[in-house]
Amino acid sequence: MRRIDAERANLISVQPLLLKLMRTAAVVHLEDIKAYDRTGEWGTYKLPPQVAEDFRLAIAEVVPIHARIHTRTVYEQLSEYRELLYQVTNSVAKAEARALWEQVHPIYDRLHIALGDEIRKLEDENLQLGDPSAR
Repeated sequence: MRRIDAERANLISVQPLLLKLMRTAAVVHLEDIKAYDRTGEWGTYKLPPQVAEDFRLAIAEVVPIHARIHTRTVYEQLSEYRELLYQVTNSVAKAEARALWEQVHPIYDRLHIALGDEIRKLEDENLQLGDPSAR
């Protein structure tokens, strides 16, 4: 039951971190768009220090939990999500960034659905093993 409890705790704890990561990535993306509108150049703008730091911290907070996740589908989807955010924030053209950003929300939604599915499976498994405190 410890493994089930630990995995469930990891999956639950990553959910608010993903929301924070999504919000900070959106701020970074909007800053890039605003800079492009002002300068006509993409990727040459240096983010405001607080925006850059918030994004860096949001990524850093996800990394240790990501490393502890055993559920393969969640692990892989989280890897895909992080890689996509990296590509968006390091894109070299506005059109590329826009095309990548359009993929972010569907992946984010699928990731949360997978998290919910796995959390419910672990709770059901705990109940079958006789631990009613799982719910």
